Amino acid sequence: MTLTDVFCTGHHAAVSAQVGPGVSVAVIGDGAVGLCAVLAARRLGAEQIVLMGRHTDRTDLGAGFGATDIVLSAGEEAVEEVRKLTRGHGVDAALECVGSMQTLTTSFGAVRDGGIISRVGVPSYTDGPIGIDMIMRNITLAGGVDPARHYIDGILPDVLDSRIEPVRSSTAPSGWTACPTATGPWPAASPSKSSSSLIPPGRAHLSPSAVPGGTHDHDHPPSPSGPEPGHRSWTEQLNESSGCAPLLTAVTDRLVPMACFRSTGAIR
Repeated sequence: MTLTDVFCTGHHAAVSAQVGPGVSVAVIGDGAVGLCAVLAARRLGAEQIVLMGRHTDRTDLGAGFGATDIVLSAGEEAVEEVRKLTRGHGVDAALECVGSMQTLTTSFGAVRDGGIISRVGVPSYTDGPIGIDMIMRNITLAGGVDPARHYIDGILPDVLDSRIEPVRSSTAPSGWTACPTATGPWPAASPSKSSSSLIPPGRAHLSPSAVPGGTHDHDHPPSPSGPEPGHRSWTEQLNESSGCAPLLTAVTDRLVPMACFRSTGAIR
């Protein structure tokens, strides 16, 4: 389920901020989306990942996901800590995963001149600090609703091979304990605990050649031209190998339709 919403949201935040090898990142927010943004930034090769949050149980998990630094303070104090960690420059990219005015203001304080702020937290405000200071500092404001369908093809192989485990960032529904046509049952999940994986490693495999451009072909915003001719979707490949596609398709098509919209406004 995390691939239909929270992980792709965190991934979209990182992609929109042009996160890649050598980039320094601040992730503002230690909820499920923020933790997935840490995973995404690490997967994309970020050199420094500063996780900013207030809950030590979550930030500890974030450290396990790849955060190189943890900032537990808020406001100006948090901004000062980020500046110290980056030798006074600020981070190249700030991933705002909360949606409050405070976290947006923190993002502006933490990012360097010429950097990018990627907003994926649903805003609880209508005005923001986007006046002359933003213009003079050449700060780019990016982000928005994630086009999950565009990203899933490239991310799913890493999940199935256990290179990333986004399900640990959120609570799995307790009722999903088995997939009737898979080769084995899914692990039971408690409502108060996170499952390490909803699909055990080795239950289904995707051929790298089936994904155009390889594993990271979808680590970019979607193209208006749509999928290439002959492209086989992740649900088609899963259906062939595990029989779980109808369930996963139902999740993406019915539970979170907003995540299925591409930037062009069409549904892939």
